[in-house]
Amino acid sequence: FNRGEFNQIGRNLPRMAVSAFFQATIFVESIKDLIVTVITITNKKREAILCPDRSNPI
Repeated sequence: FNRGEFNQIGRNLPRMAVSAFFQATIFVESIKDLIVTVITITNKKREAILCPDRSNPI
């Protein structure tokens, strides 16, 4: 490492940290959405099993 390379890394580090943080945030949000979707589908299936007359009225 010479000083110029070190300065360039120092300048790029905050930008890399910010982009990594945003990617992590997006990743967490998409996992939350996935979990919510799975729970919703599971609940609907459970309702359909418990109350079949409500999901398809005769």
